Amino acid sequence: MKYRTTNYDLIAIEVRKGKRDAYKLAASELGLTFSMLVQNAVEEYIQNHADEELQKKFARLIQEFAKRTAPKKKNYVI
Repeated sequence: MKYRTTNYDLIAIEVRKGKRDAYKLAASELGLTFSMLVQNAVEEYIQNHADEELQKKFARLIQEFAKRTAPKKKNYVI
């Protein structure tokens, strides 16, 4: 199993038999991992199909997550 950090959540999805390899191949041909392709697809879907309020909520969640996971700045006193 690949090394995973605590900065990630694991999401499992089910696909029809034979689709897994086709999806992985499509992602690879785009220069992406399957995970990156799914993440991009979800975000693009939200941007293009969700109402404005949901888009704002999604943007706030992403910003909040970025704040919580950003490296802490150290205040050095000289």
